[in-house]
Amino acid sequence: MKRFPNKIKNFIDKHALLSENDRVIVALSGGADSVCLISILQRLGYECEAAHCNFHLRGNESMRDEEFVTTLCQRLGITLHKVDFSTAEYAEQHKQSIEMAARELRYDWFEKLRVQTNAKAIAVAHHMDDNAETFMLNLSRGTGIQGLKGMSPRNGFIVRPFLCVHRAEIIGFLQEIGQDFVTDSTNLEDIYHRNFIRLRLLPEMQTLNPSVMDAINTTSQHIAEAFSIYKEAIDNYRNRLCHATENGMSIDTEELLQTVSPRTILFECLKHTHINETQLDNILAAVKSSNCGRQIHTDTHRIMIERGCIEVILVKETTEESLLDGWIIEQVDAMPTDFKSIPKTEAYINGDLIDGELTMRRWQNGDRFYPLGMNGSKLVSDYMTDRKFSRTKKENQLLLCHGNDIVWLVNERVDNRFKVTEGCKRILHIKRNK
Repeated sequence: MKRFPNKIKNFIDKHALLSENDRVIVALSGGADSVCLISILQRLGYECEAAHCNFHLRGNESMRDEEFVTTLCQRLGITLHKVDFSTAEYAEQHKQSIEMAARELRYDWFEKLRVQTNAKAIAVAHHMDDNAETFMLNLSRGTGIQGLKGMSPRNGFIVRPFLCVHRAEIIGFLQEIGQDFVTDSTNLEDIYHRNFIRLRLLPEMQTLNPSVMDAINTTSQHIAEAFSIYKEAIDNYRNRLCHATENGMSIDTEELLQTVSPRTILFECLKHTHINETQLDNILAAVKSSNCGRQIHTDTHRIMIERGCIEVILVKETTEESLLDGWIIEQVDAMPTDFKSIPKTEAYINGDLIDGELTMRRWQNGDRFYPLGMNGSKLVSDYMTDRKFSRTKKENQLLLCHGNDIVWLVNERVDNRFKVTEGCKRILHIKRNK
């Protein structure tokens, strides 16, 4: 009987999942895996508190599970935390699958509970068979390398002490100690993808190789190690290629095309934009053919191919009020005597001429201003063309205005009508709030 607990303790120590006398929240559904986990951790001397979610998805079974874990915790002398979720309603509101909604609800609650109880970790009962199922499920969905690295013993405050054992070992231990558990009847139906893999695919694979579970877990570990190297390389490429801009970022296409795998690196640079495979191929084709001006739109971003770079812009609605967010307008006694020392990102204007509020907006066709240091007026569009603004920079150029008058072409040039003059009693300094 000691062999199984010792195996778990060695795994916990090897991966530094828990320290002696740590308080740990144990996710307790009432099934065999979680019942075994809380029993083992209590035997090993950890201070356990149980967390049970009632998702109200299985009618009487849901209430049966709750009653079971309540009785179990009373017998073991373990504090039990319970919560009820309207899972189906939540899934509908957030346009999610039931499985994804349940996952989001439980892990959010687990973390809140961990903070409230000052626990060091949240223990879940995923084992080697679960890891093999996840590997095959992700493989069937066409996942990338990250999806094939399987589950980690630790992910933040989530720990998985059972990733060293199979379900058969768990059942065997429960039988040894005479501990019963409940069975989720939906786990016996192969209409769900994961259940199909568990009940039909993996058993068939075991006829070819009885040790297929071990083989998959070993492969998953190798991929996890390779992923660490891959991630470090990708981070290095991202730091070299990607540069922050005011509205998002730009990617150096000349250097991108010289990398060992432009498509893979481009995907990693753009995956936060929720880009799909077809869009990725179209962008790369446009870069290779120097098709400047090509645009790709995702749900959250606009991606534009420019000369020598890809501009990535976060799409969001803005108002004049929100555009001024992040700027400081303050009155100062004087401005620098060396005009050349003033950064383009800052401006000094004659506050004596400001009667009312300053606003900020994007430029529009027909906007005209009087550039400081030039004779007469100039269309903003002509100014930007003369200065060879990129398409992206043109589209995002901001104007600081007083009524209908342009005060400052932001990050470029103050309007001559609002320049600081001798005898000016009120000087306003405009700059970004760092």
